[in-house]
Amino acid sequence: MNTINETLEKLMELDFDSRDMIIEITQKRQVEERRKEIAQNAKTATTAHKKTRPKQ
Repeated sequence: MNTINETLEKLMELDFDSRDMIIEITQKRQVEERRKEIAQNAKTATTAHKKTRPKQ
């Protein structure tokens, strides 16, 4: 497995536009991963809330 430094060195061998594209793609993937995490947390919290609230 590559270290972060090795990966960065390989990335710097690419042209500017390719590096810029990688940054954009990576940021979008990070945002999507965070959205999934937030959605899962909300689902877990909703389920826990339904289990603990008193029945009417």
